[in-house]
Amino acid sequence: MLFVDRFTQVTGKTISKLFLVGLLISCLEVALRYVFDAPTVWSYDVTIAMCAVAYVFAGSYCLQEGSHIRITSIYGLLPPGGQKFIDLISLTLGLIYAGALVKAFGDKAFTAIYRFQDGIWAPETSGNTWDAPTPAIISGFVFLGCVLFLAQIISLIVSRIRNP
Repeated sequence: MLFVDRFTQVTGKTISKLFLVGLLISCLEVALRYVFDAPTVWSYDVTIAMCAVAYVFAGSYCLQEGSHIRITSIYGLLPPGGQKFIDLISLTLGLIYAGALVKAFGDKAFTAIYRFQDGIWAPETSGNTWDAPTPAIISGFVFLGCVLFLAQIISLIVSRIRNP
């Protein structure tokens, strides 16, 4: 197992807990808003950021674990050589797709994070009352998640080529 595979497993299992934290924050917000009439200004941004980060890293984890959605009715009928061929074609297409994602989200993250107004660093913010830089943070993590996705695809291609 390559380093990327181990990193993806650890990252996926760790970051998946953000969904639970997001759920707890949402429950807390509902209680604060409707029971105590004391809503927060941060819960929506934090929950969206955590779930977005968990979602983008989940793609690499599911790909590494082989738990993503597949159509196996034809694939299962193929001999091992045919399955390997189909795997390599789909992974090559995935490589092109992931490369495009890295480029697109790299540009987005760069413009969201490296913004300056009058010589002062001013990353993209949410624009609401809290006005935190959550869009810049999310953009950075989505870019990192896409890089991991690309690395995971490369790892799987190497694994398929090495193993019959």
